[in-house]
Amino acid sequence: RLPLTTLKLHQLQVIRGTELARQYAAHPWPTPTAEEYVDLVLEYISRLPSTLVLERFVSQSPSEYVIAPRWGLKNHEFAALVRKRMNRHPTDMPNAQGHG
Repeated sequence: RLPLTTLKLHQLQVIRGTELARQYAAHPWPTPTAEEYVDLVLEYISRLPSTLVLERFVSQSPSEYVIAPRWGLKNHEFAALVRKRMNRHPTDMPNAQGHG
């Protein structure tokens, strides 16, 4: 087994012209807000060993292709939200030193 050293997270995006977009158009479902996804990311980070490096929290598709969620944030802006929340509540995430 190879050691796991880095992770990349990726939010679900509904992209125009895909099967997922067709399903979403037929039966829309709620997608998380950026703040809700920050909460999910922080919960995930809190369970990871501190030896892992997170290279990214979200991916970014061209806005003209994104149907949902439409947060209007660049990758670095989302990462800043995560870091801000981590700094606000560092004791909630004992394993997360050095992430972000």
